Amino acid sequence: MLKKYCILLAVLFFIPICFANSIPEKDVKTLELAGVKLGMTESELIQLFKNKYQLADTDITIKEQKMKLPPSKPEEQSTIIGTLKTYKVTLDPNKSVTLIVRLEEDIMHDPVQIVVFGIDQMIPYSSEAEQHEYEALVKKYGKEQSKNFMGDKMWKFTVDDVNSSNNILFFSSSEDGTIDISIVTDQYRKQKIK
Repeated sequence: MLKKYCILLAVLFFIPICFANSIPEKDVKTLELAGVKLGMTESELIQLFKNKYQLADTDITIKEQKMKLPPSKPEEQSTIIGTLKTYKVTLDPNKSVTLIVRLEEDIMHDPVQIVVFGIDQMIPYSSEAEQHEYEALVKKYGKEQSKNFMGDKMWKFTVDDVNSSNNILFFSSSEDGTIDISIVTDQYRKQKIK
């Protein structure tokens, strides 16, 4: 009987370890959408739009607002007012693929720069487009690691070799509208409370 328990315990500990080692870690530095990467500066983003997509300044819609950045600890009050910018562009001549890029001040570095912290790509829905986009993501990043309660497929990425769930790629689709591919992070939203 004792032997059975020992084998059972060994198997219970062995399976999760093997499974964890079989999931490839993904480095956030490889994460991009339409050439846009997390942490890109505003000037790098504008150059990408102009060089890769031949967009003029008039093709880019920019919204800017000031906001209190979230505190690093939930019980603290926000003390820093930051700039949030949203760039919206259409990437194809048919005006069907839209890219929205959110930039925010990276207050962890001196001097403070505005960097990309969120990317959304919206594509008109069709079953063929959904299959094509999903297969492209799987080819590039491997099979998704999980799904949220809405059924969106999710990939999680590491930052500086530290496992982090705050860098996530989402893939969702709706038969009545769009395919949405999103990349989000909060790694640039940390702040020091004075």
